[in-house]
Amino acid sequence: MHGLRRRNIDILYYMAKRIVTKIGDVFCVEVDNAYKRYFQYFCNDLTQLNSSVIRVFKKRYPMDYKPKPEDIVKDEVDFYAHTILRDGIEDGFWYKVGKVKGEYEEEMKLPLFGTCRETIYTNEGIIDVDPNSNWYIWRINGPFKPVGILPERFRDIIEEGSVNPYEEIINRIKYGYYRWNSQMYNLMRRRPYPYADSYIRKEISDKTIYLHFKGEYVIQKIEIDKDGASTVEEGDPLPLPLFWETNWNVDEFITEKEFMDAWSKATQY
Repeated sequence: MHGLRRRNIDILYYMAKRIVTKIGDVFCVEVDNAYKRYFQYFCNDLTQLNSSVIRVFKKRYPMDYKPKPEDIVKDEVDFYAHTILRDGIEDGFWYKVGKVKGEYEEEMKLPLFGTCRETIYTNEGIIDVDPNSNWYIWRINGPFKPVGILPERFRDIIEEGSVNPYEEIINRIKYGYYRWNSQMYNLMRRRPYPYADSYIRKEISDKTIYLHFKGEYVIQKIEIDKDGASTVEEGDPLPLPLFWETNWNVDEFITEKEFMDAWSKATQY
């Protein structure tokens, strides 16, 4: 009897923890307790592990505003992405606010996904190749198409095709780009939102460079040489390369506090 009771408790616990997502579900992401953005789960992509595909809408809403799901999905789509919905729900990074039924066959034809590969399979086995010359593109549920070097016409419209963890979906929603390392960004462009502040620390030979980007443009720069001497520049913007012209590594992104600490130290004399 006790064993049966224990089993029933286990079943009830599982049911309480069970997360069900359905096509049409609309989710909210709260960004830094400053604003809210929304996305909708609208299909699965058999080409990419049958993963969930979401469309993220452009509009930012005040924290106290409660838009209706029917109005949310009328907004312009900002980007499309593959992700694992359950993980984001379980860890509290997004939550469901409703569902909007619809026919999404035409929407599924819109996003163009891409990836580049560092290896290929041949009769001789697996060989290493130049990923910049080994791009594949596809539409949802369509075949992978090899294109060699990613054509220029695709570099502003193509969506990164990996199944992104929720941390990277949040980064994209907050900054306009993914932060994780990828050879793809040698050709594919990371485009920050115009309002996004990004902070970079990069080691270059015998000096360290700190950069503060507002959108695509550098507005503050610190340069520290090997002896600890520093120079600073400010401008709106500074005449420096744009954000997307460099394939930044994930460990080169720093916080605003780290940048401002370096700025204060460099300008204290």
